[in-house]
Amino acid sequence: MLPLLALTTFLALYLSIDINAFRDDIAAEIEAYTGREVVIAGDLDLALSLHPTLVAKNVAFGNADWGSKPQMLNIGRLEGRVALLPLLSGRLEVRHIELVDTELLLETDPLGRGNWLLHDTEHADTGPPATLPVIDRLRVANLQLIWRDNAKGESTEFAVDGLTLTGIGKADPVLVTADTGGGPTPGKPVWSLRLRVHGTDTGYRISELTLAVGDSDIGGDLEFTSGSGHRRLTGRLSSRQLQLDDFANALSSPQGTGHGADAPGERANRVFSSTPFGVAIPASLRADLSYQVQRLGGPALALENISTRIRTDRGVLSVGDIRAQWDAATITADLVFDTGRERPSVQLQLAGRDIHFGNLIHAVSGEQWLDAEGDLDIQLQGSGRSLAEIMANVSGTSQLLIGKGYADVREVDTLIGGLGTALRTLVDQGTDRARLNCIASSFEVDKGVATSRLLLADTEHSTVYGEGSIDFRSERLDLILKPKPKSMSLNVAVPIEIGGTLVEPSFTPEKLATARKGAGILAAVGFISFPPAILLGLGELGSGDANPCLELATEAGNARAAAKQSKKPQDKGLVERTAGNVEAALDDIGSAIKGLFK
Repeated sequence: MLPLLALTTFLALYLSIDINAFRDDIAAEIEAYTGREVVIAGDLDLALSLHPTLVAKNVAFGNADWGSKPQMLNIGRLEGRVALLPLLSGRLEVRHIELVDTELLLETDPLGRGNWLLHDTEHADTGPPATLPVIDRLRVANLQLIWRDNAKGESTEFAVDGLTLTGIGKADPVLVTADTGGGPTPGKPVWSLRLRVHGTDTGYRISELTLAVGDSDIGGDLEFTSGSGHRRLTGRLSSRQLQLDDFANALSSPQGTGHGADAPGERANRVFSSTPFGVAIPASLRADLSYQVQRLGGPALALENISTRIRTDRGVLSVGDIRAQWDAATITADLVFDTGRERPSVQLQLAGRDIHFGNLIHAVSGEQWLDAEGDLDIQLQGSGRSLAEIMANVSGTSQLLIGKGYADVREVDTLIGGLGTALRTLVDQGTDRARLNCIASSFEVDKGVATSRLLLADTEHSTVYGEGSIDFRSERLDLILKPKPKSMSLNVAVPIEIGGTLVEPSFTPEKLATARKGAGILAAVGFISFPPAILLGLGELGSGDANPCLELATEAGNARAAAKQSKKPQDKGLVERTAGNVEAALDDIGSAIKGLFK
């Protein structure tokens, strides 16, 4: 009888209570616990059972006092379910929380503090985190996550269809899963995330990490620890396939950052983007990660079997010991990106051995006009807030050495409009395919301008010497290629000027050389003296001293020096001996220049 009376009395009280009368009290309790203003604008609904369920609509959670918006979190519908018996004993055990139509703003102030740090935001990053109640399951549906860096004035949006956290506050690890089928943001790739979070004495550990974005994936294990004035991240990561475009599309904001983006049409006319990097690495973060990727890139051009070690220290990102395979070539590189400076700096060292440049051109353009292998060595350093700024003051060297092969002029016009037509005048009549002996180039880059120290190609028909510069600041070309045919039937050959831009190069005969063609090819071509140090440096590449271009450059330099010393005219026999077919050679150089810096 007494239990029935108690139940009847409780039901009578429950039915007579208007739960909305406690809206402000509930908001005040949450505010006292978190230190943030809470507003419940919609109605409350309470369903009584062994697991009482409270539903609230239009809930807003306040932002840090320095935040860009008054609210950090806006929830269209919030549902919470708790265990009744533990609650009667004074323990809060949450069985289920669901957030629907949620907008979450995460941002950092100019000092790098996050708005998710509660209570004392001035010193919250050094204090212990707030104690969370036990939550069996947290589900977020239709989440719009905004990440904003107020120091740089940049923001990025993420659309998440569903996010689930299981086991929050328990001794067992928390299971996190998230996914989207494209969400409310058109054009975003499908992605999913799964991981387990283990609490430790000094931080947390992530295991069973599986992130899939489009056709890309990342997996592995991570450990994060924090102490006095430092944070450390270590672990191992791996990918079966990685396409950077997948992540770029996933991270890009549909509205853009509104800060420093390329003007409409500007990107189409320039190779180097002026969009700011938007990358800031906290000075307190020390990271040491190993990373292996089976395949990086798309179906046309992809690196394979990539391994590297990623480190951060005082705002400096080092991606070192990079080793990869492409086709039969071996690629090695080291990259250092210092974000701790007002103008971020970049250092790049890249070397490629046994690169089949014909296959590379075919992968990029679909054209197969070159069949030759060679080596590449690039060492560059610069600073700036965007790729365009870095290239405007970049310094370093670039060296290219290609060995024997073939070149086909017929395919050149489709790749570099107009050049093939000019080159046909340098080829024996009725031929389009020429035997290539070598190509060699060496550029010295200083404050955004690459000046040729060696530019030479040799085929069975002609030898081509080149000189000039490439201005990365304006992206303009100012080069001249001087051909010397080996056959007297090709004496119509004249130097060709390469102008225009990296996006739209132009190829025209040199007017002065055309006018004085009757005075002899020697006057039009002349010799270019190549410094011995350049030849020595190129000789260290894989093709070595056996490369004919190095021998030609040495002979030309020696002949120039001897003629200067004796003050006698150049030996025409030597000129004839050191000639090569401009047709394929010019194609090779022009195309290599165009493709090398894209």
